[in-house]
Amino acid sequence: MYSSAAIANYFLAKGKADNKPLSPMKLQKLMYFAYGWYLATTNQRLFNEMIEAWRYGPVIPSVYEAFRHFGNNTITEPMPNFNTPVVKSGIDDETARQILDVVWYVYSDLSAIALSNLTHEKGTPWYKIYEQYGSVKNIPSNKDINEEYIKEYFVQKLNSLGNKEAH
Repeated sequence: MYSSAAIANYFLAKGKADNKPLSPMKLQKLMYFAYGWYLATTNQRLFNEMIEAWRYGPVIPSVYEAFRHFGNNTITEPMPNFNTPVVKSGIDDETARQILDVVWYVYSDLSAIALSNLTHEKGTPWYKIYEQYGSVKNIPSNKDINEEYIKEYFVQKLNSLGNKEAH
């Protein structure tokens, strides 16, 4: 399992290398998709932090706090990790690296709003929380998205991809 800072910095490095700048919201959504696909594929958590249901979709709180001062603008620096200057993106697990790269390939051309809309679709883990509370305004702050919701959703997506390839 990696720190959320390592995953954030991995995507920020990809964005810089590919000249695809990331806003805080877009980074959040890429991390959420990476977490979900990794969980569905390996049955393990990608990073060590719970994902919360916020108004614009799933949020990793420490990543939000680190980059909130950028607003909707491009993030221009890597995520620091408390007492250490910068957490390198040292992703040493080949499976994790492959999943992160596929997530980047599939989702990086979408806007932050488009990614947020994907997380709000009916049946998504975020949508299940929304249904429980009936309104975005009623979702309590710091409401964790049940990891089983995330796993179930992405396993279902993975299985539907496998079924499409079989035909």
